[in-house]
Order: sequence, then C-alpha cells, then structure tokens
Amino acid sequence: MDEALAVLRPHLADTWTLRTLVEVTEGHGRDVEIAGLLEALLAEPATRWGADRGSTLALVLCQVLDRQGRGDEAARLLRARIDAMRGSVRGGEVKEYARLLVRQGRRAELLAFITDDTQLRLAEHAIRILAAELAGEGRVDEAVDLAAALSGATRAGVLFSVLGRSGRIDEAVAAVRPALDPWDSNGLLCNVLDLLADDRRVAQALALLDELAPRTQGDRDAEQKLDSYRAWMLCEDGREEEAFALLLADPGAQEGTGHWAFLVTDHVDRTGRPAEAIDVLLSVPRTGWSRSQLAERMIKYGRVEEALALLRAPLPDA
Repeated sequence: MDEALAVLRPHLADTWTLRTLVEVTEGHGRDVEIAGLLEALLAEPATRWGADRGSTLALVLCQVLDRQGRGDEAARLLRARIDAMRGSVRGGEVKEYARLLVRQGRRAELLAFITDDTQLRLAEHAIRILAAELAGEGRVDEAVDLAAALSGATRAGVLFSVLGRSGRIDEAVAAVRPALDPWDSNGLLCNVLDLLADDRRVAQALALLDELAPRTQGDRDAEQKLDSYRAWMLCEDGREEEAFALLLADPGAQEGTGHWAFLVTDHVDRTGRPAEAIDVLLSVPRTGWSRSQLAERMIKYGRVEEALALLRAPLPDA
C-alpha cells in the first residue's frame, strides 16, 4: 500500500487519480491519513484547481469520512459548500448530501432544504434522491407529490422513475410522453422503450416511435435515431431479420457512416451472420477507433490473422 500511495501522490491534480486513491485504500487502515490529505488539498484556493476538481475532492473526502462512520461530518462539509458556492456547486455534491441525510434518517432536514432552497436547480437533485427513497418504501403518491415542484423534462423524468419502478407503467408513460422528442435529447425515450420492452409491450413501443416520426421533419439524424430504436424493439420482439433490413435500407449503412455501420453490425451479431457484419464494417472510413472496432469483431468471428494485419497497417492519413 505504501508503494501505491507513493505512485499516486504526485498526480493528485488529476480527478481520476483522486478517485483511484480513495478506492485502493479502502479497508487498509489508512482512512485517517487519506482524509487528512484530502482535507489539506480541499483547503487550497479553489482558483488553483478549478471547480471540477474541487467538487471531486469534496465527494471523495465525504466517501472516506462516511466509511469511517463520520457521515454527519461529511453532510456538514457538503452543506457548507452548497451554501458558500450556490452558483457553482455541482449536482453531484447536492445528490450526495441528500443521500447522506436519507441514510442518517434526517429526512425532515432534507425536506427543509428542498422547500427552502431558493435555487430550484439545486433542489431538483435532492428531490430525485428523496422521491426514489419514498418510492422504494411504497410511498409512491408522496413521491409523486414531491415531484410536483419540478417542471418540464426534469419533472417527467422523476415521475417516470417513481411510477415505473412501482409497476404503474401506463401512468409512467403518460407522465413522460409530453417530454419525449425524436432526438431523445434528454434520454427519456430510451428509458421508456426499455421499460415497455421489459414488460413485453413492444407493439406499444413501436406505436410510440411512429407517433414521434412526423416530428423529425426531414432531420436525418432524428430519423436514424428513431430507426435505431425501431431495430432495437424489433429485436426485442424476435424479429431480427426485419431489424437488419431496416438498418441496411438507410443510406448511412451504404455510405459507410461509422456510427450507423457499427449499429448495423450490433444487430447482425444477433442473427449470427458474421460475413455480412464484416462487409458492412469494411465500408467505414478508416480511423483509429473504427479500425480497433473492426479488428475486435474480426477476432470475435475467428478471423484473427486478418485482424492482426489490419492493426499493423498504417491509417490512410498516417
């Protein structure tokens, strides 16, 4: 452990290294030392490191404090940061503050924060945590009432999560429907389709996609997004051939558009047609990423020598 710490210490300006430090030291009796180190770093001027690193420092320090049984100190630390940095505090800190209060049974304090907070942007993160906790206890209607303070896609997302996990699927879909768009800009459409597929409601999912289709207005990216979701639902329904035909019919597959070609092959994988998958991928303009993806699939299909030759060959623009 001493060697690991010696390696990591010089690189603590990096947020990944901070997280790694906390992870690898868990259970090794070094929490007091690590907490002291993180507290010293967090005390440095915020302008030296930037808000992102400051947020990461606060969160990993709270993680160490909490595993020492000092969760109340962690909560105080986060609340102090929230109060002091209102305009620049990160959502992750508010969520962790809410989780700590829930774990400590301090729901009244959390509710007071939610209702008294003057910036709904901050309260939204806490509402998500408390609503999920209430729903998990079967207090769904209370969670729904709590979400009423929100608006737009945020409100829809919380209601969908609460109602969906409680088995009230029709209500969940109805709650989120006004916020859906064919670009899936907020990720809600993907979540709805996933829920419907799990409940074996593929016909309903496909109908929902058809309902959104007229709103693409010739936007090819949106059309492709909906087609990719249609293919997904068709595969969920055991209709892989239809999914493959739908994807290959798009000009993106014929033109070798990278994302589209790899999407096609993901579905081809389901049908056990490796030769066709490789042919589609060979049409993709060669980049470092596409080459590695193609090589990975070649190896998967037993074409190891071709994969090695591909990896050894220089890229076209090299």
